[in-house]
Amino acid sequence: LQMSIWEERRNWDQVLRLAQVISKIDWAADFWGVYGLYYDALVSAGRGEIAEGEKAAAKLDTYLKDKKFGANWAGLYWNIKGRLELGKGNPQGVADCFKRVTKTYELPFFEDQFNLANSYLMAGDLGKAVDILEHELGRYGTDRTDVPVKAVKAHYLLGLAYEQSGWNDKAIEQYREFLDIWKDADPDLKEPADARKRLKRLEGSR
Repeated sequence: LQMSIWEERRNWDQVLRLAQVISKIDWAADFWGVYGLYYDALVSAGRGEIAEGEKAAAKLDTYLKDKKFGANWAGLYWNIKGRLELGKGNPQGVADCFKRVTKTYELPFFEDQFNLANSYLMAGDLGKAVDILEHELGRYGTDRTDVPVKAVKAHYLLGLAYEQSGWNDKAIEQYREFLDIWKDADPDLKEPADARKRLKRLEGSR
């Protein structure tokens, strides 16, 4: 949970520091070896260091294959590739990568579906973004409660998708829901500020 908080705040130094602590717990264990490489790549992607991120992603891919990890673990690799495509400014590439993430699991996790919906939204594929977000917000599993920040931000994304689709009343409902749950938590993040601005404009246009 602490790692996800630092990610949301884009504090990549803290993410890397915590990842290093985790990897030292037992680097000899294959499990932690994977996550050490994963977070090296994630931090590079987050910082916009695309070339370094690509190198780290390649190391992760090699490690997964050398250690003969199952197909499910390939999702970590495609997650990183999606983040790198985002850094390149390639929305369709982001969507393609996160679609591959969801296909690595029999039942995709909420976080993966969130990322896929977000990539569709960036690519302008509003119908697919709406379908995923409506479905995910209509179910309550532990994979959703495991990522509480994204579970709340899903309302914001759905609001954006509705607004861009011209469904302003539905967008208003989602922005209100998002802000009601968020309240005063991390007011300096861009999403709540943007949601307040959009909500005020939409309510004023009624």
